[in-house]
Amino acid sequence: MLPCVALTPGCATVPAPVVDPALRPPFAPAWRTALPGAVASVRIEAGRVIVAYRDPPGTAVLDAADGRRLRSAPAPAPALAPPPAAPLALNDLVLEPHGASLVARDAASGATRWEGTRTGVDPTGAYALGAPVAGAGRVVVPAGGEVLALAPAADAPPAPLRARALAPVVRAGEPATIAGRVETAFAGTAPLAVTAGHAPLPAVSTRPDGRFAFTVRPRRRTRYRIGGPGVRGPRTVTVAVAPRFDHAPGRVVVRLPPGVRATGR
Repeated sequence: MLPCVALTPGCATVPAPVVDPALRPPFAPAWRTALPGAVASVRIEAGRVIVAYRDPPGTAVLDAADGRRLRSAPAPAPALAPPPAAPLALNDLVLEPHGASLVARDAASGATRWEGTRTGVDPTGAYALGAPVAGAGRVVVPAGGEVLALAPAADAPPAPLRARALAPVVRAGEPATIAGRVETAFAGTAPLAVTAGHAPLPAVSTRPDGRFAFTVRPRRRTRYRIGGPGVRGPRTVTVAVAPRFDHAPGRVVVRLPPGVRATGR
């Protein structure tokens, strides 16, 4: 048994880890499959996801690669209530479900390495995440009446990325903020690459809900390209720069973008 690494009091101990070197964060949704009832338990065997559900009781077998329902049948007896949302040891990480969020912590230090959140649902209600399991290149998590499978972001279907400049035109010398979101059923912290024209800028990271924002200081009209693993893109956002007029006693100082000339008095 590994020692408890969660940072909250009363956390559960974690069994021996599942070893899959390719299964590392950042994660992104690979598929999601709805079931006739609330998911009670999930396990992975030979490339199949076996799900027991209740209300009404039944079992289903899903393809671990794409979530297709291969077969399902009613159960003769009601399925038991799902166990507590226990953590999962995976490689050198511990995956801990907390409401609608899944947190990956370093098994040795307890530091957060990645965090993702199921979007658009009540985190404390029926859509809270259950105990995750891992296998066949997937992390599979029960979530109310459906099963959600996560894969490394580079191997998951790309999600739409939305981005815009909060002010598409700024005055010379002033900053501009670009904000957006990765639109997916399960968002997470992930790096995004940003370029201004052809020049790379420091990478930005999405928050656990998939949102991001960063500030730039364009000197002239600039196109910013934003992309990253697991997103459909890159997305281009244009920020224009207008002259800036500074009023001083008896005069007006005009600041122009580089390369712009003005005449007059």
